[in-house]
Amino acid sequence: MENLFIRQILIKNKQKGVFPYTLPIIKNGSGKSTLLEAIAVAYGFNAEGGSKNVTFATAKIHSELCENITIVKCGKVPKSSYFLRAESFYNLASNIVELDENTGDLVKNYGGISLHNQSHGESFMSLITNRFRKNGLYLLDDPDGAPL
Repeated sequence: MENLFIRQILIKNKQKGVFPYTLPIIKNGSGKSTLLEAIAVAYGFNAEGGSKNVTFATAKIHSELCENITIVKCGKVPKSSYFLRAESFYNLASNIVELDENTGDLVKNYGGISLHNQSHGESFMSLITNRFRKNGLYLLDDPDGAPL
């Protein structure tokens, strides 16, 4: 248990009959992405994914559930962290390329090749190999389904 970064996740202000509190996540698995997204945003990640430094937004795509989640942290800070949201990984890759034109540093963080210039599998391997570190916090939403 000493390697945990999150001790507890509390959902407050449950409003019966109002989305997203009507998600049948426990019963049949629906709503997992909505819940993971809310946890990620409440933890400080961009709703469209990436590291905690990512700030772009193509649209307001997240539910208000994140506003009603409290993350109880364990006090230990992850050495690295990342939220992979499969449905917006393409947007994230585009943002990396756009910002890299100004800085010249971001694509290096993903192995030196634009994620758009790699196959689906290669882009994930670049992410995992270059961004994921020991003692990190990684929230992965459908990593096998990112559209690149």
